[in-house]
Amino acid sequence: MDVPFFIVGGTALATHFGEKIKALPPIKNIKFKINLASSSSTLKTASAYSSLDLSLCGKNLAKTKSLLKAIKKSDKKSILASLHNDFETLSSQKTNHHLSGSGPSTFTVI
Repeated sequence: MDVPFFIVGGTALATHFGEKIKALPPIKNIKFKINLASSSSTLKTASAYSSLDLSLCGKNLAKTKSLLKAIKKSDKKSILASLHNDFETLSSQKTNHHLSGSGPSTFTVI
């Protein structure tokens, strides 16, 4: 349900299934690089969701709270330390490589 997020645009918090959007302050002095995966990537949306342990999802509330505080301050170091995505447990990417949704593309903070 990323369509509502992209319709609203900007920095935002998406909750529930992604359709409830709350605007956040813009993040200053931080850029994101999208790393597009090839069409033959093994981490497809269907396989990602079937591989994910849903009982473990949404449990990292401390990191989410830290991330929201860091975004409000545009604190790049704290943003990097607090970024997380439950799908990242399925990825073998290095530090500062984060899945964009369920994959297969990733993003890095530059």
